[in-house]
This record gives sequence, C-alpha cells and structure tokens, in this order.
Amino acid sequence: MATPKPQIWNRDNETIATVLRFIWSVKDGVKYWKLYGSPSLLAAFSLVKDKIPNIVDVDLGKVSCNITRAELGISSTANYYFKLAYVGFNNQESVKSVSIELATASSSTDTFITLTDAPSSYSGAGGLTVKVKVDETGLEFVV
Repeated sequence: MATPKPQIWNRDNETIATVLRFIWSVKDGVKYWKLYGSPSLLAAFSLVKDKIPNIVDVDLGKVSCNITRAELGISSTANYYFKLAYVGFNNQESVKSVSIELATASSSTDTFITLTDAPSSYSGAGGLTVKVKVDETGLEFVV
C-alpha cells in the first residue's frame, strides 16, 4: 500500500501562510499518520507531527492536519520539505511518501534569467531561441 503524497493547502491562500493545512486521501488499515519535515532534501527528515488520526475532514473529504510555521520553527522566507508516513494496526511504519516543497514568495523565480540553470542575462541574445542543453543540465540560447 503506497503512502499518498500530501498536498499543502494554505489557509490564508498565500505561499507565506502562517498556518499550513496538509491534506491527503484516507487509507484503509491505517492506525494514524506521521508528518516529517526538513529544511533540505539532502538533510534528514525529522518528525514534526505524530499520531494524526486517519479521520476524514468533512469539509475537504480528506484527512487533514494543521501546523503553524512557529511549530516548525521556520520563517516565512524559508523553504521546507515534507513527507508523510502511516502506522498500520500492526504498529509498523510505512515507507515515507515522496517529498513536497513549501516554497516561499521570496524564493520563487519571476523571470527566466533568475532560474539557476538558465543564462543569467539577455545581453546579446536578441532573436535567439531557448533549448535544453545536450547534457540535459539546463537551458541555453541558440541560433
């Protein structure tokens, strides 16, 4: 039984929400859920919320969990990553889900040249097109 990937639904409908609401599908055979978090995909994920009931939120039709940035110890300008796991009635924990990222407005990119894998300037690129590099590591301007 695969662990579902949670979604983040921000109560105040902004990326920098102070209260985050995670939602996911209810599953049979689940005793409770665990939410893990990490400031980096490369760092270890630690438990941020334990024993989340496998109960459907009537308004959403899914399991949900609210958590604040203060509880996580992260600012509104910090990105954060989450994974979900469940504990079955046999008290065995599942494999963690794929991660989801909580991105902030300050970390988002608004233009092509602010991407980390793209040219850093439009200078001299008038009339050129963009293509994926041969080694598939980024983008480049071409004739």
